Amino acid sequence: MDRLSAPSLPARPATRLVGRLLLGVALTGAMTIAQAATVTFSNASSGNGLASLFDPATSVPVGDGDTLQVGLQAFTASSTGGVPALPVDNFAVTITAQPGYYLTTIDYGEIYDYSVAAGGVAGITLTGVLNGSQALNPAGAFFTGGSGTNVGISLDTVNLGPGVTEVTFSVSNTLIAFSPTVTATDIGKSSAMLMIGTTPVPLPPAVGLLGAALVGLVTVGARRRA
Repeated sequence: MDRLSAPSLPARPATRLVGRLLLGVALTGAMTIAQAATVTFSNASSGNGLASLFDPATSVPVGDGDTLQVGLQAFTASSTGGVPALPVDNFAVTITAQPGYYLTTIDYGEIYDYSVAAGGVAGITLTGVLNGSQALNPAGAFFTGGSGTNVGISLDTVNLGPGVTEVTFSVSNTLIAFSPTVTATDIGKSSAMLMIGTTPVPLPPAVGLLGAALVGLVTVGARRRA
């Protein structure tokens, strides 16, 4: 196991998630982790098998260790002279809860910049799949003019069922750029983050009762000594 230490589509800027994405970028390479990670990421792969676009080799946990910064290498699209650019790739990874934890949620989002020439169009689409077969709601955004920086897009939060300890998550991503003139239309991703929520495994009732009994014995002993 390799372990890592369309206009009808709704755009999801998700201000809270964008903030988390930008914070994750700032934390990249941080030497200190505030708390021990409750998940591990393994078996990362990309659809084109190359270091360009999605790059599994540079995908690393950041922050508290439960967020994976997905590696990107020149995941951009640029068009001039009526020749469209449509780079596409997918990224997949296995997420495993550490002993004593369950997986609860999955959030995936990206930050991108764009600039559209007159008469051109730029766009981005995201589609996600859970465990190889469960399709998630897609997301997308398209622009016919103007420019933007640090624009956020995300998939809906995935709420996992009870008692989940391992899942495989994959995302397919397409960038679209078209310019009918010599002025370029450009769009490119600057960050991609996969954020995992967890919860501790509840203690069995018998353990809770035992703990309560021990506390009771200690209390009674203290009273007798008093």
